[in-house]
Amino acid sequence: MSVDHIKVFVEEESVEIALHALIPKIIADTEYEVHSFGGKSRLLAALPGRLRAYSKYEYATWRILVIVDLDKDDCEALKSKLDKITTDARLKTRSTSDRGPYVVNRIAIEPKFRMELYYT
Repeated sequence: MSVDHIKVFVEEESVEIALHALIPKIIADTEYEVHSFGGKSRLLAALPGRLRAYSKYEYATWRILVIVDLDKDDCEALKSKLDKITTDARLKTRSTSDRGPYVVNRIAIEPKFRMELYYT
Protein backbone atom coordinates (compact mmCIF):
# COMPACT_ATOMS: atom_id res chain seq x y z
CA MET A 1 0.00 0.00 0.00
CA SER A 2 1.33 3.40 -0.92
CA VAL A 3 1.51 6.38 1.40
CA ASP A 4 -0.24 9.48 0.08
CA HIS A 5 0.22 11.86 2.98
CA ILE A 6 2.49 12.18 6.02
CA LYS A 7 1.84 14.34 9.07
CA VAL A 8 4.91 15.02 11.20
CA PHE A 9 4.65 16.28 14.77
CA VAL A 10 7.84 17.79 16.22
CA GLU A 11 8.83 19.73 19.32
CA GLU A 12 10.45 22.81 17.85
CA GLU A 13 10.26 25.08 14.83
CA SER A 14 13.93 24.38 14.05
CA VAL A 15 13.10 20.73 13.36
CA GLU A 16 10.15 21.81 11.23
CA ILE A 17 12.43 24.02 9.12
CA ALA A 18 14.95 21.20 8.67
CA LEU A 19 12.27 18.70 7.69
CA HIS A 20 10.83 21.06 5.08
CA ALA A 21 14.28 20.98 3.48
CA LEU A 22 14.81 17.21 3.84
CA ILE A 23 11.45 15.54 3.22
CA PRO A 24 11.01 16.60 -0.44
CA LYS A 25 14.44 15.14 -1.21
CA ILE A 26 13.54 11.81 0.40
CA ILE A 27 9.91 11.37 -0.68
CA ALA A 28 9.30 13.81 -3.50
CA ASP A 29 5.91 12.46 -4.58
CA THR A 30 4.25 12.36 -1.15
CA GLU A 31 2.29 15.21 0.39
CA TYR A 32 3.33 16.13 3.91
CA GLU A 33 2.69 18.58 6.72
CA VAL A 34 5.00 19.37 9.62
CA HIS A 35 3.57 20.75 12.85
CA SER A 36 5.78 22.14 15.62
CA PHE A 37 4.46 22.55 19.15
CA GLY A 38 6.94 24.84 20.88
CA GLY A 39 8.44 22.21 23.15
CA LYS A 40 8.20 18.60 24.24
CA SER A 41 5.70 19.22 27.03
CA ARG A 42 3.33 20.99 24.65
CA LEU A 43 3.65 18.26 22.04
CA LEU A 44 3.02 15.51 24.60
CA ALA A 45 0.03 17.43 25.98
CA ALA A 46 -1.51 17.95 22.53
CA LEU A 47 -0.71 14.52 21.10
CA PRO A 48 -3.56 12.50 22.68
CA GLY A 49 -6.22 14.86 21.32
CA ARG A 50 -4.63 15.09 17.89
CA LEU A 51 -4.33 11.33 17.56
CA ARG A 52 -7.89 10.74 18.81
CA ALA A 53 -9.12 13.11 16.10
CA TYR A 54 -7.30 11.13 13.40
CA SER A 55 -8.55 7.82 14.76
CA LYS A 56 -12.15 8.74 13.88
CA TYR A 57 -11.40 8.40 10.18
CA GLU A 58 -9.80 5.72 8.03
CA TYR A 59 -6.47 7.05 6.86
CA ALA A 60 -5.11 3.88 5.32
CA THR A 61 -2.75 5.80 3.03
CA TRP A 62 -1.68 8.34 5.66
CA ARG A 63 1.13 8.10 8.18
CA ILE A 64 1.85 10.15 11.26
CA LEU A 65 5.44 10.57 12.40
CA VAL A 66 6.11 11.85 15.92
CA ILE A 67 9.67 12.99 16.68
CA VAL A 68 10.76 14.00 20.18
CA ASP A 69 14.15 14.64 21.74
CA LEU A 70 15.34 12.26 24.40
CA ASP A 71 16.71 15.08 26.56
CA LYS A 72 17.17 13.57 30.03
CA ASP A 73 14.26 11.13 29.79
CA ASP A 74 14.59 7.38 29.95
CA CYS A 75 14.45 6.24 26.30
CA GLU A 76 12.35 3.11 26.88
CA ALA A 77 9.93 4.94 29.17
CA LEU A 78 9.50 7.77 26.66
CA LYS A 79 8.92 5.32 23.78
CA SER A 80 6.41 3.41 25.89
CA LYS A 81 4.62 6.67 26.71
CA LEU A 82 4.40 7.62 23.03
CA ASP A 83 3.17 4.15 22.07
CA LYS A 84 0.57 4.20 24.86
CA ILE A 85 -0.73 7.60 23.74
CA THR A 86 -1.03 6.16 20.24
CA THR A 87 -2.79 2.94 21.21
CA ASP A 88 -5.09 4.79 23.64
CA ALA A 89 -6.18 6.81 20.59
CA ARG A 90 -6.91 3.47 18.84
CA LEU A 91 -4.21 3.92 16.23
CA LYS A 92 -1.59 1.39 15.19
CA THR A 93 2.17 1.60 15.68
CA ARG A 94 5.00 -0.60 14.48
CA SER A 95 5.07 -2.11 17.98
CA THR A 96 1.36 -2.96 17.98
CA SER A 97 0.60 -4.03 14.41
CA ASP A 98 2.30 -6.12 11.78
CA ARG A 99 -0.05 -4.70 9.12
CA GLY A 100 1.90 -1.49 8.95
CA PRO A 101 1.84 1.40 11.37
CA TYR A 102 -0.23 4.50 10.98
CA VAL A 103 1.85 6.25 13.64
CA VAL A 104 5.62 6.02 13.84
CA ASN A 105 7.06 7.30 17.13
CA ARG A 106 10.74 8.19 17.05
CA ILE A 107 13.14 9.63 19.61
CA ALA A 108 16.11 11.81 18.61
CA ILE A 109 18.87 10.56 20.87
CA GLU A 110 22.19 11.91 19.64
CA PRO A 111 22.84 15.58 20.46
CA LYS A 112 24.60 16.04 17.12
CA PHE A 113 21.29 15.41 15.38
CA ARG A 114 19.36 18.01 17.34
CA MET A 115 18.12 20.37 14.69
CA GLU A 116 17.94 23.42 16.92
CA LEU A 117 21.74 23.44 16.85
CA TYR A 118 21.64 24.00 13.08
CA TYR A 119 18.38 25.81 12.40
CA THR A 120 18.12 28.54 15.04
